Order: sequence, then structure tokens, then C-alpha cells
Amino acid sequence: MIGRARWAVVADDVAEALPGLQVRHVTVPVADHRTPADVRARLDYLAERIDGARAIELRRQEIPFAYRVFFRKIGLDPDVHSTPIERLVLDRLVAGGFAPRGLVADAVTIATAETGVAVVAFDGAAVDDELFVRSARGGERLMTADASLKLAAGTPLIASGERLLAVLFGAVDERVEVSERSTTVELAAIRVPGVPLLAVDEALWIAAETITGPGQV
Repeated sequence: MIGRARWAVVADDVAEALPGLQVRHVTVPVADHRTPADVRARLDYLAERIDGARAIELRRQEIPFAYRVFFRKIGLDPDVHSTPIERLVLDRLVAGGFAPRGLVADAVTIATAETGVAVVAFDGAAVDDELFVRSARGGERLMTADASLKLAAGTPLIASGERLLAVLFGAVDERVEVSERSTTVELAAIRVPGVPLLAVDEALWIAAETITGPGQV
């Protein structure tokens, strides 16, 4: 069974600059990281529902539009830096489908594709009980497979204790990425103004049930 969903603590300066930003997260056990046949079938089904017309219509829908508005607020042009759901749709159109990438990654894909909500996953062992949304401090760096990225002071981050996990809507530190050795994962759904709480909870539920199997959530 999964743990209870919790709200991340949002630092005062972030809450003041970005009112309405919230992160809801839940701990989920992982027994097997391989993508089962039913999840593969679900990816294929979702891919069949996404075409060029859906991509054009997407920007007018409530949740994708809310993320586009928020991206502009934090200085990201959504026509250059795609929102999570738009990036999924673009990847599907380019690739012609959703290729399985491991159970946790596939669960995140399914949850975002079905709800439009931005979901990210971290290795559960890297996360203390609480998550925090805070601003980057001067000199902080995020490690990726390709480089050590120096973060501009004030960049919104997701952290756990003193450990930096990810840039908000950006790269995840490679040291906290989910791997085949992960026995638990921390699923985090990012809520911005205009995204209903019901959709956030649904996204977490879909991702968690995909990982644990029906009836385990």
C-alpha cells in the first residue's frame, strides 16, 4: 500500500513570488521496474488518442493553459520550453507512440497524459519524509549525466532536507533519479493556479496504481 499524500513546504519567498504554487507528494513501493503487458497496452492506447488535432486543441484546455500561464510567470516561454503535457504530446508525434521506458517512467507518462498534471518521480531513498519548494542559493549546483549545472540564485527548486532534488519543471539531479535499485519512489505532482486539486490527486493515484497494480492504492 502507498503512504499518505502530503503537501510540500513552500518557502515564504517562493509563496510570495508565486502564489498558488503547491507540490503534493506520496511514497510508493516498487517491486519490479519492468513494464508489464497491461501498461504497454495502456501506453499504446494513449498514443492512439493523441494526434495533431489534439496537440492544437491542447493549449485551449484548462490545465495545459494554466501551466502555460505559470511558465510565463517564472520566465519560461512555453512555446520554447514546453509544458509537461505538451512535451509528451510532441514526443508522441515525433516518435509515433510511447515507447516503454521502465515502469515508473511509464506511470508518470500515463498520469500526465490522462490528467495534464505535471508529475515527477524521485528515488524514495533520497527523500526524507518532507519535500520543500525553495529558491536556489548562490553557488548551488545540480548534477546531470552530462554536466554540473550552476543554478542562478532564486531559481525555484524541489528539495528534501539539504538535498537538492530538481529544478521546478526542469532537470532532476542524477543522484536522486529512479533506478532499477529503487525499492520506493516519491511521486510529486506540481499544482499551479488554475489546476484543480482533484486533478492533482487523480494524477498521483493513476501513477501510484500503475506502479503497484490495481487495488493496491
